[in-house]
Amino acid sequence: MLKQVIEIYDLLSDPSARGNLFVCHKGFAIAQPAREGIILPASPDLLRLMEHVTGEPPVVYPVSMQDITPWDNGVYHSTLLMAPATVCDIPVVGVGLTSETAPTGFATNVADSADQDAAARFCLKVAEQFGVGHCRFHDPDEFDRLSRLYGTPGTKFHWAPVA
Repeated sequence: MLKQVIEIYDLLSDPSARGNLFVCHKGFAIAQPAREGIILPASPDLLRLMEHVTGEPPVVYPVSMQDITPWDNGVYHSTLLMAPATVCDIPVVGVGLTSETAPTGFATNVADSADQDAAARFCLKVAEQFGVGHCRFHDPDEFDRLSRLYGTPGTKFHWAPVA
């Protein structure tokens, strides 16, 4: 039996982020990378690529510690952009569609095709540049320095909360 193993080094997460009051911008935004429970600064490479694809200044969605914890733990989460960060130990960057106002209810599932196109082109450009070694989601040296100084929550967030 042949078994194929796929190794993932970094991850772009792309749910919609339109139902928020934090980013009042039509288009899409990226979140800072999170790795092993640490929220890191926005990647200059990703910001440059976002600017290149859109022709506009990059937009960063602010995430907090709660956003990189399991969804069912009872704490406030501003977005699902970072949900994959709760189950993997690789850098995760959220890419979410945004709007100038926060639509309510089911309207959050309605997206402008131009915004979807821009976000998709960004993700493709990131994959292309990452594949040839010209794009980093985070600075590994900075992550290592932070880990040594302060430790990492790591997989603590992966478990169900204590009742």
